[in-house]
Amino acid sequence: MKFITILALLVVVLTALARISMAVQGLHPADDSQLYCKYVLFAWDQHPQAASYQLQVAVDEGGHPFQDHLVVDHFDPTNATIIKSGIDFGNSYIWRTRPVLPNGNRLEWSDLFYYSLVEIPDSFATAFEPNICEPGLMQPGLTLHTPNGTVSIIEPDGEVIYYLEGIHPGMRWGHWDVNLLPNGNFIGIHNGGVRVFDIYDSTLWDSNDFEDAWCHHECYKKSDGNYMVLINDRRWIHIDEDSLYFVGDEIIEITPNGRIVWQWNTFENISTQDYDSALFANAPPGGQLDWTHGNACTLDDDEDAIYYSPRNLSRIIKIAYPEGDIIWQMGKQMPSGDVDFGFNLEFYWQHAPRPLENGNLLLFD
Repeated sequence: MKFITILALLVVVLTALARISMAVQGLHPADDSQLYCKYVLFAWDQHPQAASYQLQVAVDEGGHPFQDHLVVDHFDPTNATIIKSGIDFGNSYIWRTRPVLPNGNRLEWSDLFYYSLVEIPDSFATAFEPNICEPGLMQPGLTLHTPNGTVSIIEPDGEVIYYLEGIHPGMRWGHWDVNLLPNGNFIGIHNGGVRVFDIYDSTLWDSNDFEDAWCHHECYKKSDGNYMVLINDRRWIHIDEDSLYFVGDEIIEITPNGRIVWQWNTFENISTQDYDSALFANAPPGGQLDWTHGNACTLDDDEDAIYYSPRNLSRIIKIAYPEGDIIWQMGKQMPSGDVDFGFNLEFYWQHAPRPLENGNLLLFD
C-alpha cells in the first residue's frame, strides 16, 4: 500500500486535464466510452459563430425524456470544460451541446453521445475518513493511492474521484506502485513490468514489450525520457556447508525502445557476507533468502547520484551516476565493515529515502 500526497497550487490531475482541453480536437468523452474519473473533461468541435456553448448531461435511463434526468446544464465560453459535480460512479450518461450566438440565440442541439463510469464498491467509496485537524494549514491537492493494486485518487475530504480496479483484464495483480507524470499520465508497476498509461487506462508504453525482467518496486521516467527500474536478480551463494538462493537487485535504465543502457547490480557491489540475521536463520537449507529487497533507487539530477535503499540490509547506499561507484553506505554495520556511518541512527527496514532541497534525506523508518 502506498500513499503519495501531491502538493500543488492547482489540483494536478485537473491541471493535466485542462492542458488536454486546450489542445483537444474532436469529441470527449468519446461516444460509448467508459471512464474511471468522475471529474469529466468534455470537449466538442468549435462553431465559427459561437460566443459560448451550452452543455447538458443527463443520466441515461433508457427511453425517458432527457430533461427528466438532467444533472449538468453548463454554459462555457470555450468548447472544452471540466465538470466536477453531478456525475458519479456506476452510472451511464447522455450528453449534448449547442452553440450560443453573440445575440443570445441558441442553435440546434448536437447529436446525443453516451458514456459510462465504472462501478466502485461501496466499501471502497466510504473507506477514507480523514481527520482534518488544521484546515487552514492544508495544502491543496489530491492523494494518489494504490491499495492492493487498485489505482485511486482521493480528495482531502476522503471523496474518491478516480478508481481503476486492481485486477482487470491484462492485470494479474494490478498496479503495485504508481506515480503521476508531469503530463498527467501515470507510470506504474504491473505484471513485473513498467507501464505508462493515461486516465482512460490506455497503455502508452510497456517494458514487457521489450524485457521479461521482473520489476518489483521502483520505476520512474528520467528527464531524458529513459526509464529507471528496480528489478530482481538471483544467484546461488555458498555459505558454510550449504548454499542459499540469494534474491538481490539490479537497477537498470531502459530507453523508450527497450534497450538497456545502464545497470548496477547488488551482487557486484555489495558483499554477500552482509544479510539480515533473522531472515537468514529462518531460511531452510538450500532455500531462498530475500537478501536486499530494494525499495527505492532515486536519481538526484543535481548531484548525479542514486540513492538506493536495500531494505533488508537496513542500509542506504549513495551511488555515483553514471559511474556506478559507491560514494557512501549508511545504516546498520554488518560483517563486511563496508558501512561508512549512521550506525547510531538504528533505522531498520527503511523505505523510500528521498533527498531534499536542503541536502537532508527523508525516509520512512
